[in-house]
Amino acid sequence: MAEEKEKKQEEEGEEKQPKKSKKKLLIILIVVVLGGAVGAMKFLGIGPFKKAGAPAAGEVQKKEKKQPPKPKVEVGPMITMEPIIVNLADPSGRRYVKVTMTFELDSESVKKEFEERLPQIKDLLITLLRSKTSAELNDPGGIFRLKEEIVSRINTLLVTGKVKRVYFTDFVIQ
Repeated sequence: MAEEKEKKQEEEGEEKQPKKSKKKLLIILIVVVLGGAVGAMKFLGIGPFKKAGAPAAGEVQKKEKKQPPKPKVEVGPMITMEPIIVNLADPSGRRYVKVTMTFELDSESVKKEFEERLPQIKDLLITLLRSKTSAELNDPGGIFRLKEEIVSRINTLLVTGKVKRVYFTDFVIQ
């Protein structure tokens, strides 16, 4: 009988051990899953685990709205010239450019002087454009250099003020 009791206790012990190991495995699995969830929340900066210095999505929008507005750039008086068509200095002599320009002036007082000197300004522009080749004007920086050159040359003619910027409203090379 004593042997039978020992056999029953051994069988019950074997049955109890798998149940205990299953419980331990389940607890470990739950801990790992929860740990992964907490880690993911920390990484994404959501919930109570915000990253230091990283605002939440709602806060980013608030900061963008609080930025000061960009200062308005004051635009001076404008004068648009009639189109100018000239031959370019290409070796073949068969290429030409058609340009329509608008000039931004620094004050109203310059507008009257600009209009009075219009024949001189047109001559200056025709002479300058005829000295350019199509390769110079097609160069990525060529248009910007041309604008700078136009502004500086016209400003040498003006006394009461100056041209701030030149805008090409039409620019065709044929």
